[in-house]
Amino acid sequence: MHIYTLNYDGILDTLLTHRGKGYQGQEYLFKDSFYFGDFQPRKLESLPFLMAHLHGSYKFRRGRQFTSKLRREVVNDNPVMIYNSPKLKEALIKEDTVLKTYYNQLSKDLQTYQRLIILGCSFKTEPHLRHLIEKYFNRHGTEVIVCSDKPEEIVSILEPHYNFPIYTQSTEHVKSEKQLIELFDKLFSATSMEILATA
Repeated sequence: MHIYTLNYDGILDTLLTHRGKGYQGQEYLFKDSFYFGDFQPRKLESLPFLMAHLHGSYKFRRGRQFTSKLRREVVNDNPVMIYNSPKLKEALIKEDTVLKTYYNQLSKDLQTYQRLIILGCSFKTEPHLRHLIEKYFNRHGTEVIVCSDKPEEIVSILEPHYNFPIYTQSTEHVKSEKQLIELFDKLFSATSMEILATA
């Protein structure tokens, strides 16, 4: 399972932790291929659970030659964040070695994965992601489910890029961490999105 987030903060990383030997007794379940602040792109494909900040993070610091990841207590004077014009986002992603690697991995995943769960992304300002879905995921045997408080709006944006049914799941009922986890359980355990969407 690979998660690609467009958020710059680490809230999702923090939610997906468990007690272990990591920092302050907690360990991230989903890795981002950074090890002690340095990015290890060769280890990316071997991660069974990936958390990729596709548009950057307040923890990613752009250096002269490479992007590193800072610890919590360090002030980031040059964060890597993609928030520019929609038409520029893909080019800016490809200028950063970390984000480009994540972007390439997403392209590979879309060619081999069968289920794409979209949670909260409107796709209004992400033409580069719509293009990837159309190019690599628009094929028989795949399923797309959109989870949002207004999923129909997102479906209307995605329909020109995906020729198969797009299933929807409202998130209006999700008001707590427990309810979010219950939603994840439903999404990840369902054998078919069609069954889930009609349940």
